[in-house]
Amino acid sequence: MAEGIVKLLEANKTTELCELADELPFEEIKQNFKSRCLHASGDPCDLLRAIFKGSPCHNPSGLERHVGMFVFAVELLEDDSMHPKTSSDLIGVLLMETDGYAAPTLAELADLFVDRIKAGEIKTGRSLELFPKIMSCIAVCSTVPLAPVSCGTMDGSEYKSHVLNKLCAAKWHADSVIHLANMFRDVPMSLEELKFVIEKIMRLLKEVDLRELPALVYQLLLLSVKGHKRLVLEGVSQFFHAMDQQCREEESSERESVGTICVNELRHTEGNVILHIVFAIKQDQDRGREFLKYLKSCQVQANDCMLAPFNVALALSISRIQRFGEQILDSLKSAIIANFRDSDRYRTSKWVQENVAPPVDVEQQILQTVENSKCGWDHVSQGMVQLGFLLMDSFGPKHGNVSESAVTVWLSPSQRACSLGATILLETFKSQEFVRAEILEQTLNRIVTRATSPSSHYIDLLTGAVGSCPQFLIDSLSKVREIFDYLSFLPVPTAWGLLRAIEPLLKVNLSLRDSLMLVLRKSLFSRQLEARKIAVMGYLLVLEKFKILGTVLPSSQPLSQSLHLSQVEVDVHSRPDSAGNEALCLEILGNLRRCFSQQCEVRQVLYDRLFNVLRLNSQLGGSVLDLLYCQFEKYFEPGDDVLPPVKLAPCVSGCGSEIILVEPLAHLVSCLQLCVVRRDDQASEEEHGGFEDMETVDECKKALASLTKRILRCELEDFELDKSSDFSHASSVGVKNTIFAEQLLGIYEALIEFNFMSCGFSIQSSEVVLQLFEAYQTLRTLLKEKCAGGGKGRGRPQLSANKQSHPTSHLSLHCTAKLLDSVYSDLTPSHQQSLSLLRANQQFIYHLVTVSVQKIHQIRDCGSCDGAFGMHRSLIFDKCCVMGKNLFNRFTSDFPLDKQRDRGKSVAVVCLDGFCQLINGVCTRYPEKLVQFLGCSSSHAVASVATVADVQHDLHQHIKKLQKVVVATLSDAEGPFRSRDAAMVVSLMLTMSQRLQQDSMELQQVLGWCQKLCMEQSVDDHSLVKALVKLLFTLTLQLKSGTSVVCFFLAVISGWLWLLYCSCCLAFAQCTCQRDEIVVLFLIKVMNVVYIYTVCVCVC
Repeated sequence: MAEGIVKLLEANKTTELCELADELPFEEIKQNFKSRCLHASGDPCDLLRAIFKGSPCHNPSGLERHVGMFVFAVELLEDDSMHPKTSSDLIGVLLMETDGYAAPTLAELADLFVDRIKAGEIKTGRSLELFPKIMSCIAVCSTVPLAPVSCGTMDGSEYKSHVLNKLCAAKWHADSVIHLANMFRDVPMSLEELKFVIEKIMRLLKEVDLRELPALVYQLLLLSVKGHKRLVLEGVSQFFHAMDQQCREEESSERESVGTICVNELRHTEGNVILHIVFAIKQDQDRGREFLKYLKSCQVQANDCMLAPFNVALALSISRIQRFGEQILDSLKSAIIANFRDSDRYRTSKWVQENVAPPVDVEQQILQTVENSKCGWDHVSQGMVQLGFLLMDSFGPKHGNVSESAVTVWLSPSQRACSLGATILLETFKSQEFVRAEILEQTLNRIVTRATSPSSHYIDLLTGAVGSCPQFLIDSLSKVREIFDYLSFLPVPTAWGLLRAIEPLLKVNLSLRDSLMLVLRKSLFSRQLEARKIAVMGYLLVLEKFKILGTVLPSSQPLSQSLHLSQVEVDVHSRPDSAGNEALCLEILGNLRRCFSQQCEVRQVLYDRLFNVLRLNSQLGGSVLDLLYCQFEKYFEPGDDVLPPVKLAPCVSGCGSEIILVEPLAHLVSCLQLCVVRRDDQASEEEHGGFEDMETVDECKKALASLTKRILRCELEDFELDKSSDFSHASSVGVKNTIFAEQLLGIYEALIEFNFMSCGFSIQSSEVVLQLFEAYQTLRTLLKEKCAGGGKGRGRPQLSANKQSHPTSHLSLHCTAKLLDSVYSDLTPSHQQSLSLLRANQQFIYHLVTVSVQKIHQIRDCGSCDGAFGMHRSLIFDKCCVMGKNLFNRFTSDFPLDKQRDRGKSVAVVCLDGFCQLINGVCTRYPEKLVQFLGCSSSHAVASVATVADVQHDLHQHIKKLQKVVVATLSDAEGPFRSRDAAMVVSLMLTMSQRLQQDSMELQQVLGWCQKLCMEQSVDDHSLVKALVKLLFTLTLQLKSGTSVVCFFLAVISGWLWLLYCSCCLAFAQCTCQRDEIVVLFLIKVMNVVYIYTVCVCVC
């Protein structure tokens, strides 16, 4: 029967075809058609064309059969068993028939599709290819009747909008969303209708399975070609931001519904979506411009979504497109620094906390992006590297010393941004192997090429990279060796940091170590002074780290592929190759002997750092002592009756009228006595009765003791120095005498340290120390008087110290801290008799405190100080805690203060200045240890497990002591402090109060005390007024809301205006000329208006 219909169609017998179609049952036709479509029993398209041909639309029965067959074909298209080619052919036939339908039929078919979508009958989405054609035909109709007929008519475009509105208002099944999004690409729509459709699809994103989201986003991107590109990008970004927040909340609440698989699936989905968006932007760069506008609007509106993990990942992926890279990275950088600044404002202002939502933790979000990139987001990691270096380049440390105004207990926004950049790079280096080479190369390039600017942050990054993935660095030895070629051309601090960073690699790779040895040997004989100093520092570093005895793994032994830093440390410190290390160390010591024929600066570096070799590598003690003592013997006069005991003349060299120092004898003596004392202590700690080189130790001790006795018997005339000597820098004789005096001052201090550290707390040692100090003070006074107006010698950097109020001290940081602690804090009964002699000498106390402050200034400015103990961070901090405790207790103590002054400064004032600088240095160099430092500065150290309450109590006790100092200064004009000194105390209070908890009773007490002091005390010193007002404003803003702050300050200002108003009125009454009367009268009127306005605002 079906074949007959098809044959009639082929014979073009339309009349017979219509008659046959009318005679056949419609259900039979449908079954035959279905069999052809699903079971391949014939061509369904021929039968469908024949039925359509035999069902003319002008005939009601024909139209009914025509539409019925159309609807039945639409239903069959959603059957999964239909062959794709068959469905494609059917759709082509149906599309051709659509043009012949009248407006009512089109409206009926449109409603049919809407009903099927509502019912969730869309499975394959094939039938939806017909809907755009139907909507296009409706749109061109002049009128479309509404059902029922009594409802009237609409024009085609209005009815199309009506259908779209009805469709978007319906509930869509999640499985059909992708098909519908694909369908809307071909539906003619206005911009308003398109926005309505896009928003509908956006709302359904949360209902779609995660695995289908990339396909849906892709359809949205294709749909946005018509318009609203930004809407799509913004909606996708906000959706995934909400998903990330939901995951974090559920993970924090430990719900079982969210597991690792769900989170991993989300990350893979996000990665695929990012790839789709980036591909779409490459095809249409208007999308990239819209995304930039979206980022800028988020930044202006302080939108949390700006720095959300997904948004950051998307932005970094787009930044790989050259046209948008710079703009996107600049936007992210600006947003990050703005967030850090907002965090500072939020932390310091009560009003902001009450009226503004807390800013997001941008560090956590950025690092979450780094963590997410482990899920195969290779396209994100490249942009992450660029962002990290951009932050480090833009906000890294700058040249210049730390100013006193820079004291803060919190990292500045720039410091936090630089730290975030370093953390991004380090975490990316750990997790993404394919970007490690780029990070390493860029880091090394910046260390080499940015020699004129500080590079400590890059060196810290390199240190972290070496520690986290040493095996990768070992596999990249060519790059590390390449930087060795530039080592001698780097600034000394940069070169030292670089050597420290790669030091773990030297221990585990023999080839790299040998390469460095060749470079250092070449640098040691370079014409450049800086290169020679770097070579000495590198040699000494190797001597420190390569132990002769122990159980370190041989450097030549191959490493496993799974090497970690912990393994490196174990290999280095537990199983050394004693024979190999001994040969290496002896070779280095032989090379270092050649330093004794080089410049003074090179020898000084050797003397300053050689003690650390003996301290860290004790088995080299004998060789180190032999090296030093042989050099010392060249200038030491043996014999107990020979005066003077040292030869100063060979220490200088003259070339014409220019005199230079060639042997820093004071540094040599200082290094020798440090090594002797340390070696003696090491021998007493040995279980087997000392070392084999104790003979050399005893010989050195005897030489130093003889030097002490004979130098005390010497007069200045024995060194050709006296009051009649020329110390001017204009003549060669004056320069030579000044050099001799400086070296002699250093020898005195070195012997003071030797006798104090080696002889213990005996009365005899204290007497010797004071005798040496008396000789030191005599010579220093003479030198200061003679050099008061002298010029600067040519080619002699050592003379710059004479321009200071106090010459650079040769006391080590360890001895300085111990002496200070002994004088101020040692209560041991057996020590009191000897210490009483030192405490009684006020000049010695002043000198000791001044030296301590000198060391503190160096630590604050450079992070290190002169001498043997001034290069190791942990040791420096420990000594800072000791000095801080004693300085703080000294200037806040209740016992009578001395009146000894130098240029108007008493010991207490110097202690105050030193403690202020120490706080500054700790905040700059050890910001994470400030609370620990303040705890150690109290009478009892804070325990490592101290509670928050204990810390707050100790801080408050510090502040209360400072309050007493301020009150005592204002009430006692004859006391040791002046108003400008009290200003420093108030600044200290501000620094400490920033560590007190918000809204705590302790912080309230500080504010109350400051308010009371400002209202009751009359302060004339502008620096103290400035410090008090700053403290008052800061604490008031931190503790009070906006209204109370305004009322408080307006009340104070109104009081000041009233006093000024009264003064002007009195001046007006005393005016003698008309011009003065006019000026004063004008001021009175202005202040009257301002006063009335201020009072009104205050009352309101």
